[in-house]
Amino acid sequence: MALPKREHLLNVRMHEAEGRMLSALAEADGITVSEWVRNSIRVQHALRFGAVPKPRPKNKKR
Repeated sequence: MALPKREHLLNVRMHEAEGRMLSALAEADGITVSEWVRNSIRVQHALRFGAVPKPRPKNKKR
């Protein structure tokens, strides 16, 4: 089953150190920064609103 096309683009400004932290978190999980951010959004949404996020398979970093 194909996932819907991702059309929303988010630009975020951060300090260099924050960018390194974000990259380290994604690398530690073996996923891209974009996948890490999407996963974090799903988890935080589930914690706050009670929805259960669908488990996402870890893809190798591209």
